[in-house]
Amino acid sequence: MLIAQVGIQLWCAEGGPPTPVPSTVTIQLDTPEATLTTETIRSLTARVSGSSNTSVIWSVQEPGGGTVDSKGIYLAPATPGTFHVIAASLVNPAIIATATFSVVPRPAITSFSSSRTEVLKSQSASLTAVFANGKALVDHGVGAVASGVPVNVIPLNSIVYILTVTNPAGTSVATGLELTVDSTVAIGVLPSSARVHPGRTQSFHAMVTGTLDQAIAWSVQEKGGGDVSALGLYRAPARTGAYHVVATSVMDPSKTAVVPIVVIDAWGTAAPIEPETSIPFHDAYHPRFAFDGSGNGMAVWQQSDGSRFKIWANRYVPGSGWGSATLIEPADAGDSQFPQIAWDGSGNAMAVWQQNDGTQYNIWANRYVPGSAWGSETLIETIDAGNSGFPQIAFDGSGNALVLWEQFDGTQYNIWANRYVTGSGWGFPTRVDPAHPGNSMTPQIAFDGNGDAMAVWTQANGTQFNIWVNGYR
Repeated sequence: MLIAQVGIQLWCAEGGPPTPVPSTVTIQLDTPEATLTTETIRSLTARVSGSSNTSVIWSVQEPGGGTVDSKGIYLAPATPGTFHVIAASLVNPAIIATATFSVVPRPAITSFSSSRTEVLKSQSASLTAVFANGKALVDHGVGAVASGVPVNVIPLNSIVYILTVTNPAGTSVATGLELTVDSTVAIGVLPSSARVHPGRTQSFHAMVTGTLDQAIAWSVQEKGGGDVSALGLYRAPARTGAYHVVATSVMDPSKTAVVPIVVIDAWGTAAPIEPETSIPFHDAYHPRFAFDGSGNGMAVWQQSDGSRFKIWANRYVPGSGWGSATLIEPADAGDSQFPQIAWDGSGNAMAVWQQNDGTQYNIWANRYVPGSAWGSETLIETIDAGNSGFPQIAFDGSGNALVLWEQFDGTQYNIWANRYVTGSGWGFPTRVDPAHPGNSMTPQIAFDGNGDAMAVWTQANGTQFNIWVNGYR
């Protein structure tokens, strides 16, 4: 409260000299100080006490400090600063009251942007506000933000964020920014169905679309229907029946995928896997089959095209079944026979077989790599003394392989081998059995966990057949 006072002298009725009489005139303003935004209006009221004449004269002390009219309506200037509005008594202009105004600039928003305008559920986005002349707040729980400093948000649904910037005078400006959330969450599971023997396991893999949160809660729908681990490994119960594995999104439990499972302790339905429809009435023989560590299988066999036998293969994928039969040795002059198949620990397969070049049988190989399919067939035996046949193959834990076969030298059969090294390919044929007076036949090969191999075969000594062995280390 601002009050101005003055003493008034009154003359006696008799016309004598004036006698001072105490009297006080005061001026009180309703707004002694305030903060205003540039070019805004504030209405002032002056209350005059101590005089019957309550009129005042309004003025602004500083040049360029704004304007005030006769009714006390003050218009702040366009330039920020501190200014003073004066109310002076009309009776005695020496009596004044002053209002002090801090004039501040208007708040301004330069931009309000997001790192992405469309997000998946549980996906974050960065909001960045660039502003001046005030403090800023973003609604929906974001709170105070600094100019030019990103803040992360994770909206659950499509939303409009409102940015409000307020200066010290209480003047605000606002703008909005919309983020669209793709709320279409779905779950896919592979395999989409399964047949499992009692007590055996089946691995399931789930993918959640519409959100970055891939967390899945696994469960079995039926009580006593087996159990499933947190990683989707299902173990069938001891009794047969129809059951269901359920994959539920942790982020959105309303989204599930149900996989039917048949636990059966019996053979399924037989089906052909060789191209009998495209090559009708041509015989197929000598099938061999092997699984890799993920449950994928590969079958190889020899099949006639009406003129000669060729080597074919077909791949089995859990949940998808058999693919299409593939010819893996298209270029030869004679029959190809007695294929063998083996997998390494990385899911690559190797097939070997004996193949006639028009003069004699040799040993050939072809390698299967997931994603690249079968390569080109490779001759792995170059001994021209006689026929080579009945190859066997095995892999060690590092993906290296050994192949054994029977090799005729013009007089008798011996056991030979060749080694495949990952990244280098095939080496050179090496004889495995010792010199002897009779045939060596029917070789077999296997690796231990240290990468050492053992070969066994039947060997004649001129009188009888015996079992011989040799180790590779």
